[in-house]
Amino acid sequence: MAWEKYAEAARSLGPNPFYAVAAPHLPEPGHVLELGFGVGTGVKWWLDRGWQVTGIDEDPDMVRETLALVNHNPSCEIIQSPYLSVPWPQGCDVIAAVFSLFFASPKDFPELWNRIHHHVRPNGLFIGQLLGPEDDWAAPHITTHTAGEVDALLKGWEVLHREEVKRDGKTVFGEPKHWHVHHLILRRAEEVDRSV
Repeated sequence: MAWEKYAEAARSLGPNPFYAVAAPHLPEPGHVLELGFGVGTGVKWWLDRGWQVTGIDEDPDMVRETLALVNHNPSCEIIQSPYLSVPWPQGCDVIAAVFSLFFASPKDFPELWNRIHHHVRPNGLFIGQLLGPEDDWAAPHITTHTAGEVDALLKGWEVLHREEVKRDGKTVFGEPKHWHVHHLILRRAEEVDRSV
């Protein structure tokens, strides 16, 4: 029941508004890797704009929902797996992790961020969010970052958009929640120091 309630609420909201924020920064349609695609409204957003999409999500319900939504579009590959357990496409034009990256465990996050560096082509983009420690979802199994810790992650990236938000709001279910979020749109530099 909880899954059906979430899926219905997420579908009704449509693509996250952050896609519209990112749109002016995007290159011509190419290949996007979507990490943690949820009910697939973001995947469909890319497909509707002519992108080739690879999506990775470990939740089987999310995978079934997204496959039904995109109707097995040949421009879309949907993979059920934890992020780090499968190969990623090389030279992505964009890697998107819209409200999903912080669900990676703190022990996995350094490898995950390094893989993002490695798989975005030079001048390609990362778009997504990191969670701040004041967020109501902050917990030992969730990765959070202070503003200073975000600063340290930006080596090798040009910042196109960065906004730290601390506000009371709601979840997808309409329940009250305090948000502490770092919104990021980053362009990969020509040369990235991958030793970090």
